[in-house]
Amino acid sequence: GLHVNTQAVLLAALQAVLLRYSGQDDLVVGVPVAGRDRMETHGLVGYFINTLPVRCIVSEDSSFEDMVVNASKATLAALEHSLLPLEEVVAASGVARLPNVNPLFQVLFQYLPEDAETESITLGDGELQPYQHSGGLAHAKMDLTFTMAGGNVSLDYMSELYDGETMQRIYSSFVSVLEHCVT
Repeated sequence: GLHVNTQAVLLAALQAVLLRYSGQDDLVVGVPVAGRDRMETHGLVGYFINTLPVRCIVSEDSSFEDMVVNASKATLAALEHSLLPLEEVVAASGVARLPNVNPLFQVLFQYLPEDAETESITLGDGELQPYQHSGGLAHAKMDLTFTMAGGNVSLDYMSELYDGETMQRIYSSFVSVLEHCVT
């Protein structure tokens, strides 16, 4: 069988929630990667993080196990192109550019394990952070950013698109999917 890591399980949980709330079965989520997998970058100072568009086709008929396997395979496929800057991927895609909108994905998923050697899914506190688009942040912020760090989940969301009540439901659904997975 395919070995999957914690990140794939968490990404599949997010995709299950996005499928439920958006009704879309073709999902692209941005996933940041460190970008220091080459020996020559290890000693350099600087910002090497690249964001990979991870695309999964999901279905309400899919089991959660299938979604985890798909998330894992899609992430591995995206990692094969991790050295290609996102700007070049956008240019090659031919997708029309709109101001203040990322053309490939509007949802970002960040997984920051406390200790990569002992990954676990122990949910701590949740935090919902609304923000508004402003000129300086327009390119840095997504419509929705899920960050899981040390067992804590935070959702940063654009207040022009979502309200706190909706975000609370999305957060609760994400936790429910993970609790179901664990049981």
